[in-house]
Amino acid sequence: RDLDLDARVAEVRTSKGLRRTRLDLPHEVTVALTRLLEGRADRPLFITKAGSRLTRRQAARRLRTWCDRARVPKVGPHALRHTFAQGLYGKTGNLEDVRIALQHSSLTSTGIYAGARDS
Repeated sequence: RDLDLDARVAEVRTSKGLRRTRLDLPHEVTVALTRLLEGRADRPLFITKAGSRLTRRQAARRLRTWCDRARVPKVGPHALRHTFAQGLYGKTGNLEDVRIALQHSSLTSTGIYAGARDS
């Protein structure tokens, strides 16, 4: 229900602060999601082997497992968020763009995430 693949839009219902957020999906993501959901009934997007909704904790455990398999240092979802913020800030130099991407209300918080020295 939260995906409209024809319109290439997803709605995230549990983002930071429990706000509802509409996201425009790139064409490549829409294609991948269409393949992933082919033949599936109205069920959560991310599911366990048993078919139930994947919890945050289960997703974090999977991430740790993938890090082990790839023989890379273990990293958590929060660290990935920081890395994303730092990479976006490094490419754009625009803290406001990073704030919007992270859905922060405070530019100061964004500066901390992005590692901006002048925030």
